[in-house]
This record gives sequence, structure tokens and C-alpha cells, in this order.
Amino acid sequence: MTTTTGPTEPIDSSQGRGEFALDEARLSTMGALRASLIPKRGGDLGATPAILGLVSLCVLFGIFAERFLSKANFANLITQSTWVILLGVAVTFVLLLGEIDLAAGYTAGCSVVMMAWLMAEHGVTPWVAIPAGFVVGGSIGAVIGFLVARIGIPAFVVTLAFFLGLQGIVLLIAREGGTISITNELIIAFVNRNMDPILGWVLWALVVAGYLALALTRARGRQKAGLNSEPVGSILVKAGLIAAGWGIATYLLNQNRASARAVRELEGVPWAVPVLVAVVVLLHLLLSRSGWGRHVYAIGGNVEAARRAGINVTWVKMSCFIMTGLVACVAGMALASQLNSVSPQTGGNDTLLRAVGAAAIGGVSLFGGRGKLIYPVVGGLVVATIDNGLGLMGTVAGIDFTQSGPKFIVQGLVLLLAASVDAVSRTRNRAR
Repeated sequence: MTTTTGPTEPIDSSQGRGEFALDEARLSTMGALRASLIPKRGGDLGATPAILGLVSLCVLFGIFAERFLSKANFANLITQSTWVILLGVAVTFVLLLGEIDLAAGYTAGCSVVMMAWLMAEHGVTPWVAIPAGFVVGGSIGAVIGFLVARIGIPAFVVTLAFFLGLQGIVLLIAREGGTISITNELIIAFVNRNMDPILGWVLWALVVAGYLALALTRARGRQKAGLNSEPVGSILVKAGLIAAGWGIATYLLNQNRASARAVRELEGVPWAVPVLVAVVVLLHLLLSRSGWGRHVYAIGGNVEAARRAGINVTWVKMSCFIMTGLVACVAGMALASQLNSVSPQTGGNDTLLRAVGAAAIGGVSLFGGRGKLIYPVVGGLVVATIDNGLGLMGTVAGIDFTQSGPKFIVQGLVLLLAASVDAVSRTRNRAR
């Protein structure tokens, strides 16, 4: 089934809905695995380059950074990447439209600073302050979406204006040079607390069982509709790989990773992991299994064709900016949890750049219409791995990789490479 987005450019609708790309003949188990893991020449490469890059980085840093492969650093890498992944997921919604949100970082910062300000300086209960932060994030997204979709102001201009304005609001609330401590246990536990080892294995079982249930249900639904479906054997192989990989990670995280001089043991899967899983899975289902999600991809593919097809372009665009604001609020909570405080710099500096980099490096097209929410997860791990690994390398060949300069250069080169792969892939796909 194809959806025509222009007079000469048919696009496989399975790209937008994240469906399994199938040939007209039913694929064998090995053929299905090959089709999902090795993209066709000139097709959508998805997260494959990012995964290969992540593996290469782990090997490289494992050789040159002595502590990179330690159990303690493995847990640190997960918690350090949490806010990057969440903010990358947030901006993915607007990137799928072919738009940009330069204010997403300060949306996260403004939301969590408001939470901290209400709780620390006004004694507001967390049951009111935390929802208030989400109201702030969603409202910012709604106003930006209205100005872009209804008024017609370019997203670059609107979000740049909000980037400056929200920065000013954060400065007024947190006061220049000041900080507000985070005392709420829920926010602190986000990235600083670990699950009981038994709960870690419960999460492992839920992830594997959830994948099997969703994949088998989807395959059965396609069969009933008379469409090609992924073979059960392929689903079982993938489930086995997920079970093995997630199981090894759970086993390592459940080991004591505290130093020999530590007073108490440090073990368990960080609470950030189930939060990430819940957010990504729920939003993935929303994008891939709902009419709203299909409309998002249609608008990103060709906005005029979507409008002629009867899609409410204005509402879909506004809703995507609102979604970005809400998820950015969660990212702000993760960032505040990592620092145990908020300040005028929360959400500023290179926050947005890393988030957009996570989405683009993971495989979300900057041209709109292509991408899945698993992509910024992989991209966020790449961004965090570069920062973490270079910091552990120390000085090599006279270059101090612990400094920000080399880190920014490497991240910039990786982002440029990812954007180049996206552009070349899209050009080849059009030429087919």
C-alpha cells in the first residue's frame, strides 16, 4: 500500500507507521531478519548506522578508556543519557513534521524550575507543583504551536523568540547566579535511586513479554487482513536477542558496583530505565497505532497533500508542539534529578543541541516524515557515550579529551555525518 505525497514521489506508507517492510512474497524467517536489520540499498537506513556507531564507540573506549567498561560506569552511562534521550524524544515530534523547536531545552528548564520554585520557596505540595510544571510545558508548546500552525510564523523564528524569552523567565525565577535545591524524593529518585534486584528481573520479564505480545498481535492482525506479516520465527529470534541483551544488562546492574570503601552496597537497575521504557513505548504506540500518528507522518511527508486528504494540519501541528512541551518537562525533571538542583543554566548551554543531535544521529530525518521513537534512544546513548568515554580517556596524543572543546568537536562531526547519511539516503530513495 502506498500513499502518494506528490505527483512523482510515491512513498511506502510502512515507513511512516513504523511497519515491517515486506516484499510482495511472504518472507522466510531469515529473510525477515535480513530485511529488518540490513536496509535495502537507497532505502531508509533507520537506526542501523547509529547502532553500528554505538558498538564502535564502546569498542574504542573499551580499549583507550580503562574504566569505561566497568559496572559502575555502565550505570552512570544510563543515568547520564536519560535526559538526553527524553529531550530527543520530545523534539522528534516536531522533527517528524519537518519543523524545529529551538526552545525545547528552555521549555524543560522553565517547567522544572517552576516546580522547584513552588516547592522550595512557597511550600507548595509536590502533588500540585509537579502537575503545574507539566501545565507550563504543555502551555508553552500550545502557544508555539498556535503561532506556527495558525498564524503561520516560521517555527525557527517563533522558537528562537521563545528560546530568548524563556531564558529570561528562568533567570528571573532562579535568579542569576543562584540555585534552587531539589528536595522532593520523587524527582531525586528519578536518576539517583535504583530498583530492588527482584524488580529489575520483573522489568526484564515485562519487556520481553510485552515485545512478544505486541509483535504477535500485529502479525496476527496483518494475517487476518490478508497482508504479509512477519514470520513467527523472526519474532521469536528478535525476542530472544532482546531477552539475552536485556538480561545481561540487568545481571550487571544487579551486581554491587560500590567502591571497596563504600559504607553500603550500590546495586539494582536505575529507576530511570522503567520511566524511559514507559514513555517511549506509550508514545511509540501513539505514533504507530493511531490515526493521529499517521497524520503526523503524512504532514511530514507532504503537508499540501495531507491538507488535500482532509487532515486537520493546524491541529496536528499544534498537538505535536504540545507533546514536545510535555515530554520536555519529563526531561527537565531528569536533568534536575541528576544535578539535585536547578539554576539559571538549566535547559540552556548545549542542552538543545544534544537533544536534536540524539534524534538526528539516531536516524530521525531532519526533512520530516521519517523516524521512530526508538531512534532518539539509540542516538541519545551515542551522544552520552561520546561525552562519557572522552571524559574517561584523559589526555591522548597531547589532547585533553576531558575538556569541552574536543567533546563538542567530536559530537559536531558525528551529527554532521548523521545528517549527511540522512540526506544521501533520501536522495537515493527519490532517484529509485
